[in-house]
Amino acid sequence: IKNGQLLWVLNVATGGNYFYEDEINGKKYMDRAYTDVGNFSVYRVSDQARYEGTLGTMYRPRFVIRGIAVHGAPNIPNYPASHGCIRVSNAAMDMIWRDNLLPMGGRVWIHE
Repeated sequence: IKNGQLLWVLNVATGGNYFYEDEINGKKYMDRAYTDVGNFSVYRVSDQARYEGTLGTMYRPRFVIRGIAVHGAPNIPNYPASHGCIRVSNAAMDMIWRDNLLPMGGRVWIHE
């Protein structure tokens, strides 16, 4: 949405609401795969085709909160399936980068 006008609708897959085991600094813990709801700002971007995050590889991510990013993926299931990130197709992510649709500081509204 820009200036109150709907510009794009993209298929996404968000947090699957399942529990998973993670490891940080040699310590294992359980976490839940969910996507935060709210109004956030893009705080970091990485124009890398293979950005290695702690929970997997992301395509050209734009981070919005606590390591959660909008990023490309080779396929987008039609159900919530991620650890919490907002997955879009690689082609959609290329368009987001090309047209700077999620600029640094840009607002991202995540709702149910």
